[in-house]
Amino acid sequence: DLRFGVDSAGTFTEKMRLTSSGNVGIGTTSPQVLMHLNASSARFQLTDSTTGSGSGDGVIMGLNGSQDFFINNRESSKNLLFFSGDSERMRIDSSGNILVGRTDTSINTSNYGIVLQPDGGMKLGSNQNASNNVARFFGNSGRADIKGDGDLENTNGRYGQVSDIKYKENIVDANS
Repeated sequence: DLRFGVDSAGTFTEKMRLTSSGNVGIGTTSPQVLMHLNASSARFQLTDSTTGSGSGDGVIMGLNGSQDFFINNRESSKNLLFFSGDSERMRIDSSGNILVGRTDTSINTSNYGIVLQPDGGMKLGSNQNASNNVARFFGNSGRADIKGDGDLENTNGRYGQVSDIKYKENIVDANS
């Protein structure tokens, strides 16, 4: 093993170790994985020439005091991006919107994807045709489907009342 440390008044204190298997440990003498960080505040900070290098710059990820894993982009008006297969699949923008299959919050007949907004709003866009379900909502006793043609199909449950002339019988004008 290769050990790195500091000498303080003639006493060597180990700070990092590179094992013969290639694992690196910081704060541990027996790293269990390629990079093992063990500290009371186990965090990594990534900065570059555009972010600055201060404590409020770049991206910090690690464990908080409750042992929850976090990622914090400390750069204002910047996003967290998630990729799979070399393509962006999801992002959390600087306003707190969660976008799946989108890079902005606009959804219309030609822009597909999901946008979840911090105020509870949701936008859903699909390129499915009228015979397929565009959105499916499940509850304890059934489901409701919103179809590509705008129909609401309600099976085995209640999700509010559908008020559409094609679901009504014996319609009479109120003035007659």
